[in-house]
Amino acid sequence: MIPKDLYYKECKNPDDAIEWGMQNISPEIRRRFQNAERIGDSQSMADFSYRIEPFVGDGWLCIGDAHRFLDPIFSYGVSFAMKEGIRAADAIKQAIDGNDWKTPFYAYRDWSNGGQQIAADLIRYFWIYPIFFGYQMQNPDLRDEVIRLLGGCCFDCEGWKAPTIFRNAIEEYDRKQMAG
Repeated sequence: MIPKDLYYKECKNPDDAIEWGMQNISPEIRRRFQNAERIGDSQSMADFSYRIEPFVGDGWLCIGDAHRFLDPIFSYGVSFAMKEGIRAADAIKQAIDGNDWKTPFYAYRDWSNGGQQIAADLIRYFWIYPIFFGYQMQNPDLRDEVIRLLGGCCFDCEGWKAPTIFRNAIEEYDRKQMAG
């Protein structure tokens, strides 16, 4: 998988994308596939992600894939649904106890959006900068954070360095794309 803009710039078809990826992203994959025999045509697929807004309201809320899906490769779905389910249960209890069906749900929404955005940034950074992502994994100051983010620990990571690095790099990338 490669970013869409890179696909259109470097590749004429899905087979070109596979060749480009093996030449430019992973020498190890190239080594492993050197004697492989292709048995079918390569195919490309579009972005699978979606986001539904609003996903909370007066007396109702959504969890997990019911409001946002990021990327099938990273497989955050069940993990995020469980984390959001626990937080949603807390919000529901607060709503019942306080007879306020808005405030706890909007707090849940803000918490969920924060974690989902950190995951979205990690995924986008990975697809924009696959080689640099590998370097971040080797950086002793970031390695544990990146591993935890990949494992789904995206909701309560205040003070972590990796999410800020990913966000800043994406914002710079977007600025350059808009300018050029």
